[in-house]
Amino acid sequence: MIDTFSASPSLAVPLARTLELYAAGIVLLSALRAVKLRDFRVAQGLTSGDHAGWLAISAALAGLAWLAPVAGAVAALVTAVLLLGLWVDALLWRVFTIELGAGGLNGIVAPVLYRELAELAFARRFVRENGTFALFPAAALALVAWPFVRFCSVADMVMTALLVAYATVLLVRARGAGALVPRGGSGVLAGFLLDRPPPRQSSFAPRAEHAALLALAPRVPRPSRAHGSLKDANVLLVTVESLGQAHLSPVAFQRAHMPFLESLRARGLGSQDHFCISPTTNNAHVALHASRYREDGGTTGVQRLASGGLHTVYLTSVRTQHYGLRPLLVRAGFQTIVDGTDLTPHALDRGQVSDWALVEQGPGLLARALAGQGRFFAHVHTANTHVPYRVVDAARFRRHDPLSDRGRFLDGLEEADAVVAALVGALERAGRMQNTLLVVCADHGQSFGEMGYRSHASAITHEQLNVPFLMHHPALTPGEVRWSSHFDVMPTILDLLGLDAPEGFGESVLRDDRTPELLLWAGRPSRASTSNFGLLLPSRKLMLDLVVDSCTEMSWHDEDPRELQGAERTYWQALASEVFTRQGLR
Repeated sequence: MIDTFSASPSLAVPLARTLELYAAGIVLLSALRAVKLRDFRVAQGLTSGDHAGWLAISAALAGLAWLAPVAGAVAALVTAVLLLGLWVDALLWRVFTIELGAGGLNGIVAPVLYRELAELAFARRFVRENGTFALFPAAALALVAWPFVRFCSVADMVMTALLVAYATVLLVRARGAGALVPRGGSGVLAGFLLDRPPPRQSSFAPRAEHAALLALAPRVPRPSRAHGSLKDANVLLVTVESLGQAHLSPVAFQRAHMPFLESLRARGLGSQDHFCISPTTNNAHVALHASRYREDGGTTGVQRLASGGLHTVYLTSVRTQHYGLRPLLVRAGFQTIVDGTDLTPHALDRGQVSDWALVEQGPGLLARALAGQGRFFAHVHTANTHVPYRVVDAARFRRHDPLSDRGRFLDGLEEADAVVAALVGALERAGRMQNTLLVVCADHGQSFGEMGYRSHASAITHEQLNVPFLMHHPALTPGEVRWSSHFDVMPTILDLLGLDAPEGFGESVLRDDRTPELLLWAGRPSRASTSNFGLLLPSRKLMLDLVVDSCTEMSWHDEDPRELQGAERTYWQALASEVFTRQGLR
């Protein structure tokens, strides 16, 4: 066989390698897109931009490997990172319905992500049933190393055939019959490397009834009739990780039975529909503490409580440095932060700190934080029910299937209810609940495949967006409000304590003249821009998904979803995009 690299100095070699790299790579990219979007009715083909982009990458790899091997090695390394990033993106989408983007790579905590994937039954089943997909990194590395191997032309053709055959197997298993048909819209490469811009119109004019949405801005909340009725009280805010309203029922087996929360609902003030605004932990904390969509330097409710004489304390069993939560808490104004690094494992914990450590050590840590300073505002965040759903006392909490993710999650919620009850009991015994307003909600909810979405931070669906909201104090009249949001939590607390609330997007829930007009967004946990956002209006919810190119109208609980078309779709997605952009979100 003739060594084509050494036999000819002509451009025939890099040109041939370019075509081979292009042919093999384009089928691999098509297969990745087919695997990623298998569960959605979406055109699976690559765009002309994908073809042009991959052709340019192929030419650069082949040309540099031939002319300047060191530069070619750098180009190969960059291309390998790109391909592996696209592979992880497809994996994250199939398991969590969350996209990975080049701008979000630095937000990935690799050990935590690996543990979540390894312990999720759905992730293990996906990998087990898609073994060919797991081989993609090896195929990607073979592809980028190929230009540096001095093969003969026959071996080149064999390598091309092997990679194309592998990609074809992926396509068949993903049922991606249309993956090789060109399509319009955002390309695979551009979608990974660049932000997804919201579909704005340059000369958009809203209808008169929607003009107020474009003028959404922070405002000073108005006092209610109950202003100052709890002026000397302490405040204990408890958020239960990932607890959605859809997961609760006192009787249904496929829902969590949470007797403490149910008893609190019966004797306290609750909300029929409470919205977390954005189903990510960090965004939910900003909404709860500052009543805003994003941090923008304004005074937070936590800071206002501190200036009103309450010592502000945050307690959780997780390490707040993960995913950047701790800086948010510092900027919110918490004077004391206690997290998993300050706790020791409970007897049931098997070496890993859990929420039971909060029950055992929380009252003492709170007492030390106060050090005789008097009144307090304490935010306690439980964490066991975050992915991958930890049940500590498995002998006691096993009403559901522990081998399924949903069953383990529901058992975890029932354990979380016991944790909250035990913590409140421990604080009562320590004399901390005698004049304390207890507020219980969640940071966000959790999806298990409803409407195609999983986990949280992936969509503004009912399972992720609607969470419980309950308040109790002996002097607070029991009842129920029609709706509320995380924006309203701090204004309500400050209203009851008789303190002036800073500017924000919320109001006290004790005012009955509030109108539900809110921007909702899924957040951007692993990329620089979001892909799912929409609007909450008095009688409907609108959701845009930029990945699957959908614009859906539905009820607050996702009932009767209707895919919008034509001029109606153009108007509503332009309205939502304009509101989203004007709030400075991405």
